Amino acid sequence: MNDNLTAWGFRATFTSQEAALAIVGEPPSIDAAALVKAAPALEQLQRAYEGTRKWLIEAPVDDDAPAGMLVSEEMANARRLVLTDDLAAVAGSDFRFQSWLRSPAADFERQHFSPETIARWLQETGLPSEYGFRAPGSDAPEPRQADTQPQAATMMAASASDGVKHAQAKRQTWREVAWPYMEEVFKTGQYKTAKEFYRALESKAGTADSPFDRGTGQHRASLFIREISATLTMKTVQNYAWNMLKASRK
Repeated sequence: MNDNLTAWGFRATFTSQEAALAIVGEPPSIDAAALVKAAPALEQLQRAYEGTRKWLIEAPVDDDAPAGMLVSEEMANARRLVLTDDLAAVAGSDFRFQSWLRSPAADFERQHFSPETIARWLQETGLPSEYGFRAPGSDAPEPRQADTQPQAATMMAASASDGVKHAQAKRQTWREVAWPYMEEVFKTGQYKTAKEFYRALESKAGTADSPFDRGTGQHRASLFIREISATLTMKTVQNYAWNMLKASRK
């Protein structure tokens, strides 16, 4: 990894351009070649943010929040959003927040993103990153009181033991670790929906060939990926993996 990427470690928040540069392994720069290299990552960030903004404006009260949402610091401050809360109910019930979502203040170019938010988004979407996003001065996330289940403890231990090197190293994602197995399962079965395919992965979890275990505790609704101590949710399969799997069969 480029040693100059350590400069990103002092950022409490990232602009969209800064985040894109870090994702593709470039240090802070306004060099034209670096910006061109970062353009695809910037496009992905913008698509995710604008999708989140649109979803909140439409306030689909009956829907769960989709995987891959990207909430900026400004968006969070505008309504003190917490990602685990009922975002649809929050968006639909607060006229001032709805006004903010429709205002120039909510435009993508004006937003900043915390390193934790970017790390979560990368994990959910399976996109690779040359830089491991972490909060300044923190080698690993602080464990929450609820993280008392074995799998949660495994995730925290893995993060803590790697220290600074882990924070700066390229992070593996579910696509890198589990994708070959998912393709094999998909091609050997007849699945009409993403949900049906996800249930098949669940039924095979814990076997020798599978990279997955069944989630327990706070991860009980997810598949637990042993190798990288991460989870794969049904929403991620529905929103990202399903179309790619169908395309791979053609």
